[in-house]
Amino acid sequence: MRQVHDAVTELGSLGLVEFQEEGRAKKPTVWYDSISVDIPVAV
Repeated sequence: MRQVHDAVTELGSLGLVEFQEEGRAKKPTVWYDSISVDIPVAV
């Protein structure tokens, strides 16, 4: 469970996830339907 928390926190720091506070909890939210990732591969 800790890895999920760390990953979502990292996405938040990159601006890819926003958090809505609901009481003591923070709910991660996004405003987009999909993302595109381009990763170069060395040949």
